[in-house]
Amino acid sequence: MRRFVFLSFLVGCVSGLLNAQQLPQFRYQDFNSIFLNPAYAAKSSVPDVFLNHRNQWVGFSGAPTISSIQGKYAFRDDMAAGASFTNDLTGPTTRNFINLNYAYLLKTESFNISFGLAWIFAHYKVRGDLMTLHEQNDHSVIQNINDVAWKPDANIGFLLFSDKFYAGFSVQQVLKSKFRFYEAGSDYGVIQSARHFFINGGVHLKSNYEEHMFTPHLNLYMGKAMPFSFDLGVNYMYKETILMSMIVSGGNAVALQAGYRYKQFVFSYAFDIVVSRLRNVSSGSHEITIAAYLKNETTGKTTVPSF
Repeated sequence: MRRFVFLSFLVGCVSGLLNAQQLPQFRYQDFNSIFLNPAYAAKSSVPDVFLNHRNQWVGFSGAPTISSIQGKYAFRDDMAAGASFTNDLTGPTTRNFINLNYAYLLKTESFNISFGLAWIFAHYKVRGDLMTLHEQNDHSVIQNINDVAWKPDANIGFLLFSDKFYAGFSVQQVLKSKFRFYEAGSDYGVIQSARHFFINGGVHLKSNYEEHMFTPHLNLYMGKAMPFSFDLGVNYMYKETILMSMIVSGGNAVALQAGYRYKQFVFSYAFDIVVSRLRNVSSGSHEITIAAYLKNETTGKTTVPSF
């Protein structure tokens, strides 16, 4: 089906005028950390590269499909850099995000503090030829006309962490960039970015033999013109080889994740069991991740960080 009738879904995603999430949504946030909070670039001294793909709301026409690649590297004991590219396809809209991250690390005897900044380049494409407007006078888009726009933006964040806990806060789309499509000066096609706030934290609980580790964690998502949402879950890691998690997402879904480490590579799969009314039209969501951990130049180790 090449033409979509979007009511609150389309208008919310395109214009931001209704309650909507303007940024890509990942289920397993630990594998997309620097996109959400640039301070995570300095959390581990082990360089890494992540490939992630999420197929959301399978069976729902025009549902989001998100792909990303990201990596980070600590080039000094107190500084790190990261970069990511994310493609978010939602019905007739496509968004590409290029993130360039920098993080500065302060070390204390009890914990570390990381401060992060990300420069964002966002590419937004709207395909009017794939839309059927519910309201013909809708100023969000001009039917049958396609257009693209580029805008810069920024994310900021900080992170407190040790081998026992972590807690972070970040602000995304700080500059609230305004995308303008079609002809200059037109009242049509104006999209105002909204600031999003991400708060998360977790505690690492190790067994006496340190073979088992459980990490209860909480993620909070807030922003203007979007409903409050949260993830409450627990991660499990066995001998830095077996990774498992269960996440309850704000009454919308229950996510189950399983992963395995082979040498310096980690393979992970997550599946969302939809519990909201959306289950009538969707069979769930799938998320696949492949990670490669490189050797630390100082220690020579490829230890998988504590998620």
